[in-house]
Amino acid sequence: MQGTATVPRIRPKPQAYLRVGYACNSRCTFCCAQGGWLTPMRKLEEIKRELDRMVSEMDLESISISGGEPTIHPKILDIVRYARDKGFRNIHMNTHARGFKTPEIVRQYMDAGLNSAMVSIHGHTREIQDGIHRVKGAFDQMIKGVQNIAANGLLYRFFTVICRANMDHLPDIVQFAHERFTGFSSMIFCYPVIKELEGFDKESILIKYSEVKPRIRAVIEKGSEVGVRVLAQLIPPCLLEEHYYLATEFRRPDFFASEPAVTKFASFIEEDRLLLPACQSCEARNFCPRIQYNYVEHYGDMEPEIFTPLQGLEYERIPTDAFTRRNISV
Repeated sequence: MQGTATVPRIRPKPQAYLRVGYACNSRCTFCCAQGGWLTPMRKLEEIKRELDRMVSEMDLESISISGGEPTIHPKILDIVRYARDKGFRNIHMNTHARGFKTPEIVRQYMDAGLNSAMVSIHGHTREIQDGIHRVKGAFDQMIKGVQNIAANGLLYRFFTVICRANMDHLPDIVQFAHERFTGFSSMIFCYPVIKELEGFDKESILIKYSEVKPRIRAVIEKGSEVGVRVLAQLIPPCLLEEHYYLATEFRRPDFFASEPAVTKFASFIEEDRLLLPACQSCEARNFCPRIQYNYVEHYGDMEPEIFTPLQGLEYERIPTDAFTRRNISV
């Protein structure tokens, strides 16, 4: 199968991933920090030690700061500043943007060294966004925050988790962002991480891959129509068909992750996830996020007919050994 764009065989350096804690002032239904919203944030000195270790063991230049919600960390500007002083040239933050209440606050982050942000947008209306965040006013506060980000020229893009509450409105989210905001680089639509949903009502959150397939195609088509670059994450690229190259796993580097309980070299490609027998002949198998085992446990029926091996790709994933690295064991 031939794509409509050539993806170069370029493998970026590993990216640092720093979780400052699980505390958050949202309660998103599909959140990877389920049950951890009220836990204390990591101490500044602990985070500094982790950043020191990262730069001593890996050849790094980019870092993604996440939570919970990183903007509610009481020392978040100090963390951004320290990352800059340690030599990180690209400092990125995953956020719901509600903390960027004024243009002055955005400028404080930029002065500290923040280069870009990825903003959660899970609905195009108050009802959907506030319902998913389970916070009244989340929608309006997000809009204000993004407007302040854009007004200051901070690079940003959007991130949407595909779930039952928004599954029929994904193109509407693209249309809304296109009409309401300016200057964003792309929009990522992601399937939930199911293992983080234990103890929660999966039926009210998850949709089957067979339901994802036509919807992600509709999103890509809407993006093409209005001039918005749409990418897919944690979705097997065969479900994107000729748009396989829009899977983020094509370009995303592996990463050096610092979490509250562990620091490790890891990959966005989960090798212990499921590949169907037909997947062995697929040229995308080495960069496919694969099928989550928890998906199999939840649904039982794999619907194998919807997974069609891809052939004739214009990209080959460069192996881990091609990385520039120091003392880390892979």
